[in-house]
Order: sequence, then structure tokens, then C-alpha cells
Amino acid sequence: QRKGVRFFIEDEDEFGLEDVLQALCFLDSGETFVPPKPWIKDAEPKVIREFALLSPRVKELVEKMLGESEDESEPGDEFYYKSHEAPPTVY
Repeated sequence: QRKGVRFFIEDEDEFGLEDVLQALCFLDSGETFVPPKPWIKDAEPKVIREFALLSPRVKELVEKMLGESEDESEPGDEFYYKSHEAPPTVY
């Protein structure tokens, strides 16, 4: 049983980018816009300003983004090379 899809095919979010955008907006401004899902009738868009009201996935992303620091990064992590030497060049 299908729940529904966005109006246009390019509005579908198979990579979860909507959650990433919401997490980044919440970190940047302390709030995030949340559009209604197309399968929920009469749902209104909302702006969320409290961490507790974010979806579980967005909360997880925010926590991961806040938890990533230079001290915790290791070689191979994308954040490591932003604060340390460049990765070795492979010829």
C-alpha cells in the first residue's frame, strides 16, 4: 500500500535530503520549516522551534552534526582533513 507521493517526481525525496535541510536550518537559525506530507489530508505546514518537536531522523542528524568536532575526527573522516593535513596523494 502506497502512502502517496509529492506532486512532481522531482519533489520525491529518496535520499532523505529534506531531513538534512531541516537539520541544517534548525542548527543555523533555531527553527525549520516542515512541509506537510502529501498523504496526510488537511495537514498544515509548520515552523518548528523546539528540538523535542523535530522528527526522530532530524533529531538524529542534528545530534550527529553537533557531535562532530575536530577532536573526535580520525583519518578517513571527511571532517579530519578540514582541520589537519591534506590526504595523501595517490599516483
